[in-house]
Amino acid sequence: MPTEYLRKARKIREKEGICGVFKRIIYKLIFYYRIRTGLRTLKYYLAYHFLNLFKSERPMFILNGKKYIAFRHWYNATWRNERAVEIPVILDKIKENRDKKILEIGDVIRHYADFPRDILDKYEKGGEIINEDVADFKPAQKYDLIVSVSTLEHVGWDEEVKDPLKIIRALENLKNNCLTQGGEIVATIPLGYNPPMDELLMTGKIPFVEKYFLKRVFEDSWRQITEKEAAGAKYGTPFPAANVVVFGVIN
Repeated sequence: MPTEYLRKARKIREKEGICGVFKRIIYKLIFYYRIRTGLRTLKYYLAYHFLNLFKSERPMFILNGKKYIAFRHWYNATWRNERAVEIPVILDKIKENRDKKILEIGDVIRHYADFPRDILDKYEKGGEIINEDVADFKPAQKYDLIVSVSTLEHVGWDEEVKDPLKIIRALENLKNNCLTQGGEIVATIPLGYNPPMDELLMTGKIPFVEKYFLKRVFEDSWRQITEKEAAGAKYGTPFPAANVVVFGVIN
């Protein structure tokens, strides 16, 4: 053993006794064990997600009789959460309205696709992002299509002052002040994240004229369920993130 380590051990023994020496040794062993375990776990995690990203066989899901391919993207590991079903449905709706004026609530889709639209996000920074509150936003020109991916559940919930009814005001503002005559709002909301919003949704107080629900039944498998079946859905259990997603429509 190198001389400097013996000197350090003697100093610790003089100050803390022999128990102090053993305690330091145990702490070091635990520290190195955690590092090795953490690196091994990280290696397996990266390998698992790399394989999932490039897996040739991609699961399908059906919403209102239409088949979609579950979305896979490295950003946010979409195959592990609700993005797997949200993104393909919303992108399909955008494709149908590609020549119209579009507004996105929440800066989400740019990580996965690029298309002409305005972005309204109170907190995200960027030259093209409109930093205004969704409940107060009044554009100079109205939009033909307004889309939102897992953003509205934060309105009135993840704010300094909680306001469970703010989501109603926000949607009414979008409908009355931001949407053209004959326009459409399509929003996805994970159930269980914001329980007061879930209650408003299930009691019909949120002004969606159509509601469709997808439930995660396996790691990468989703199926459409009824509103009654969706009631009481939990966020983060039994699978990570959303286990039930609602697709709400206002037109």
